[in-house]
Amino acid sequence: MKRETFLKRKEKISRRDGVKNLDAHRITVFRSNKYFYASIIENKSGNVLHSVCSRDLAEKASVPSDNIKSLARKLCSGFDFSILKTINFDRGVYRYHGLVKVFVEEVRNSGVKI
Repeated sequence: MKRETFLKRKEKISRRDGVKNLDAHRITVFRSNKYFYASIIENKSGNVLHSVCSRDLAEKASVPSDNIKSLARKLCSGFDFSILKTINFDRGVYRYHGLVKVFVEEVRNSGVKI
């Protein structure tokens, strides 16, 4: 029951946000209790082009939002966004606030148009 509700909510959010556009790439996020993951996925084939994890950060700040900002900068510096036509943000089932919002704003500040 809980899993079905989760999948319905995820599908509804993806449909509403235009993530199913096959010509575009997407940045997707996943939060666990301990780490924050982000990856760039090609929609047509489903291949992961680039991914980062907060576990792999060299220096950890005491404030979680500072860790997320450095993670976003690491994602943007490790991938050439000029080859992409359009890129969508797939927030999954997470609300657009807190660490997810900090991550997206930092990606936008790095020059990526989402």
